[in-house]
Amino acid sequence: MAAAATTAVGVGSIVLTATSTFIARSIRNDNPTPSRTGMRRLITPWAFAHLRLCAAIRFAVSAFLVTIAGLLFAAGHGGLATLPLVGAAVNLAWGYWEMTIARSAAPGT
Repeated sequence: MAAAATTAVGVGSIVLTATSTFIARSIRNDNPTPSRTGMRRLITPWAFAHLRLCAAIRFAVSAFLVTIAGLLFAAGHGGLATLPLVGAAVNLAWGYWEMTIARSAAPGT
């Protein structure tokens, strides 16, 4: 069995020893996600990498909430039905915003 390669990385006066190149690279570059500015910082790094998927999930949740609101209206609970409608509106707005960010991104990112 071959021994793991050892890499030393100097940080100030402290020398860190990593047992793999991956760890040494991650020490040097502790922020591998692309920099985001402004309101885009509200989106988590995983969600930023999967914007279209997250937007599609938000649209599906909005449709579900509108269905729930319709059922509540049909049952005569008009005041209570406004809560899922507000949630649907927020999800639709957030999903639309995510789709506009996904469309404005450079191809291949």
